Amino acid sequence: MYGQGQLAAADERFSEALDIARAAGDRETEAALLHNRGSVAWTRGQLIAAAELYAAAAAIQEALGDRHGLAETINSLGLVAEARGEWTTAAGHYERSLAAFQATGDLYGQVQALTNLGNVAWLLGNHQQGRDYHEEALALARDLGDAHLEGQVLTSLGDAYRTLGLHGEAEATYMAALARKQTAGDRRSLKHTWLNLAGLYLTLRRHTEAEDAYREALALAQEQGDARIKAFTWLGLARLAALREEWEEGAPISMPPG
Repeated sequence: MYGQGQLAAADERFSEALDIARAAGDRETEAALLHNRGSVAWTRGQLIAAAELYAAAAAIQEALGDRHGLAETINSLGLVAEARGEWTTAAGHYERSLAAFQATGDLYGQVQALTNLGNVAWLLGNHQQGRDYHEEALALARDLGDAHLEGQVLTSLGDAYRTLGLHGEAEATYMAALARKQTAGDRRSLKHTWLNLAGLYLTLRRHTEAEDAYREALALAQEQGDARIKAFTWLGLARLAALREEWEEGAPISMPPG
């Protein structure tokens, strides 16, 4: 249900299950369901609600000594803080998450935390540190043979190259990320790579390729009910329409139905 983008229904089911878990005094399940509701809120672009739900889950997991669950939830809190532009706060969450994943021996979690640490390092202007985090994450993902994780790290590395103005490297890295995510059947995060690739093409004034990439991202966001990525994609298409008129003095691109 959740994976199909039926988010309102998913949240209702999680809420009902949460009431049952609380009535039964099942704190572990309560924390898991709070995390699930936070993930739904995140996907719907409700960042304040997501942060509150994740924080409630983390408090329970810490009280229970659930180090693995806590690591996942703190990582999610970092994603929310990053989306809100609170990069130093996000870095703190990711550092705590990495330490917890290392303590539990969770290599998959370590890849996620290292990738996210790399992302905020770049945002904070710490480019060499960001590159180091991403390279460490990529090496771990390849050791694990996990195409999904490798695709995620490659997307972040492509973002880093784009930030430095290394456009050829960025495009090649995004293309490699798309290939790995498609191999893994990872449609949920595929839209992020398409969106970032569209932004690169927009910078390079390769407007036909930019439009194609935006439409790929939009189709996935609509399919999955991802309001946040859908909004970013519409903004990108609107900007592309205006710029293409300026570049070519032609008609603006046609917009797909919402």
